[in-house]
Amino acid sequence: MNMTFDRCALTGYALTQENLKPVTGSFVEYETEIVGRVKITLPAYDELINGDFERYLIAGICKDRTLKDEDPILIDSNFIREGYKKLNPLTAFEEKCASFLMYLYQAGGMENKEFEFYSSKDFTLAFADPEEFKRIMDQLVQDNFLKIRATNNLSQRRNLYRRVKLTNDGKEKVRKRLPKMPLFGLVSQEITTGDIEMD
Repeated sequence: MNMTFDRCALTGYALTQENLKPVTGSFVEYETEIVGRVKITLPAYDELINGDFERYLIAGICKDRTLKDEDPILIDSNFIREGYKKLNPLTAFEEKCASFLMYLYQAGGMENKEFEFYSSKDFTLAFADPEEFKRIMDQLVQDNFLKIRATNNLSQRRNLYRRVKLTNDGKEKVRKRLPKMPLFGLVSQEITTGDIEMD
């Protein structure tokens, strides 16, 4: 099978030789800023390029694993049909909003860091396609969880969100979702005074 790998199978965006690792077997590996690390079998690459699959969910899985510094999952024909579902990717709009809010918090939002996002580039952070990413941003602003100082409408219905910050309400929403730290050490500690009769 003589194939060229000039596009990301998940986004359709162009790949450069710098993105690609040498093809040494029955799969191709590449890494982009948008999807992170991808490892995909040759048949699945062809199917994704030519078929109708949940590309953006799979792209979100790849990006999430890359951010967590986990090895890329091998994307094969079974994975693009049903296998990805075993990883429970975010599918509901509200889940995607909550997950993106958590990402912002952990990426520096808790320290009042400002962000910049392109709807055509950063959508994988929310397991969304570019259009849904814009709706997620709108929803988080509407809920008063995000403040966006400037939105630039770029060509081809793309948006640039500048000076994005979590609001106090957004930070509080995330803190409520964080696991509580139990006080294990205090429950099982033995306290002694050093006086044998007293202890």
